[in-house]
Amino acid sequence: MNKKGTNKIRRPARTLRQAVRRSAVSGKFVTVGAKRPATSVVTPGGEAIVMMPRGEYERVTGLAAPDPAAPNNGLTDEDIADILAYDQAKIALAAGDEEMLTAEEVEALAAAKTPMLFWRKKRGMNQSDLAKAIGTTQSHISEIETGGSGMSFETAQKIAVALGVTLDDLAD
Repeated sequence: MNKKGTNKIRRPARTLRQAVRRSAVSGKFVTVGAKRPATSVVTPGGEAIVMMPRGEYERVTGLAAPDPAAPNNGLTDEDIADILAYDQAKIALAAGDEEMLTAEEVEALAAAKTPMLFWRKKRGMNQSDLAKAIGTTQSHISEIETGGSGMSFETAQKIAVALGVTLDDLAD
């Protein structure tokens, strides 16, 4: 409820999983394929919620049974590509071919002076350990990490192998 004690109804400003769109004709928000519009309501606690027909909710959240008569069970090419990418990522994670970072690790990577510094610390290595692994000196590793010195392609490859990352992972 708003300050006057009545329910405050607003139209959503953004789409809900790309299923709610603003009608070009009426300007109202409607759910794709639905006959009734979706409505955004602000609860007494200030939370914005979207109301839509149950069938549309089930379609958007994937709860509805697929239509076997529809091509690809009603999935678009983009949906199929997303499902395939998701499945491939799960397989790669399970096989240990991919690594997932926590939110804290993503923040630490973004805050690190260089990606190499982040990955070295994540792998539990000190500068001397990394230097020995790639056949260089600790001072050279320090210079690379602080940005005081660049690294050759060969050195970057050695560092990537030693840290178990790709060259892309080391790029600023």
